[in-house]
Amino acid sequence: MNKAIDFNYYEQDIGRYIGQNLAWVRRLLTISQQELACLLGVSLSQYKKYEQGKDHLKIHLAGRWSVLTGSNLYCLLLGSKYHELLPQLSYVDDLKPLNLLISRLDLPSFRSYLQLILPEGQALPYWHEPAPDPEFSWTRLMQQLDGDYYVHIARNLRAWRQQQHLTQEEVAEYLGITSATYACYERENDINRFSLLMAPRFSLAFGSNTWFLGQGTYYAWYRVRQEIRFQQLQSHWRLMNPEQRQHALMLAEPLRQRLWQESLAWLCYPLDSREEIQCKSSQGIDPSSTIQTGA
Repeated sequence: MNKAIDFNYYEQDIGRYIGQNLAWVRRLLTISQQELACLLGVSLSQYKKYEQGKDHLKIHLAGRWSVLTGSNLYCLLLGSKYHELLPQLSYVDDLKPLNLLISRLDLPSFRSYLQLILPEGQALPYWHEPAPDPEFSWTRLMQQLDGDYYVHIARNLRAWRQQQHLTQEEVAEYLGITSATYACYERENDINRFSLLMAPRFSLAFGSNTWFLGQGTYYAWYRVRQEIRFQQLQSHWRLMNPEQRQHALMLAEPLRQRLWQESLAWLCYPLDSREEIQCKSSQGIDPSSTIQTGA
């Protein structure tokens, strides 16, 4: 644990870097700011603030973005000072075009893809992934992020702190926030929503990945599986030459497009309804209010 962390140093221009990474992923998906704002359930003006670095995403909204785009949460920190210290970022940058495959393919399909791209003579290793809850669906995952996700975080955060024999005041000092602010994080309600930046602060201060704070949620299962697959793919990616990597990206492209269309299907949001979005926006109607998230 480290109390002597200058978070002001690590968060220099952090909004600009997060905004640049948001824009990069959005352009990869070839969608507009308006469309992504609708999919995230925020207004266009609010989403623009994120890309302009004027505001930071709350952790549940960053989770929604991660699930929707397949991107690793730490992808948003690429280029920042956190990039230098967090080991999770060592493999995220190169694999950004493969995010959807890593995060959303079922296990047999993901293993088949790896088998296709492995250099000749390289065996595909076995690895274990946690099985999803029998009631799991991508729609339910999104609903939970928008619902009682912070209740789970509050319970897990309090249980972790007590196991570490730390007071609320001590944890607050480690995270560079006031005791009153931290106390709010342990209250079991869905009102005390906090910034994405608490995730890298926690990792840096306590040397721990933050997925366990969502333990008991669908999103925690998603994060664990995503981390396992990123590490599996990265271990092979390092051994591939530029031609092999280009071939891997070429094979991935039709899969990526199909998975993106499936994302829109379980969000019940048609990508080609741009005229409808523009029409509602021009009438002063928030298009995000039309997104259906039912199962």
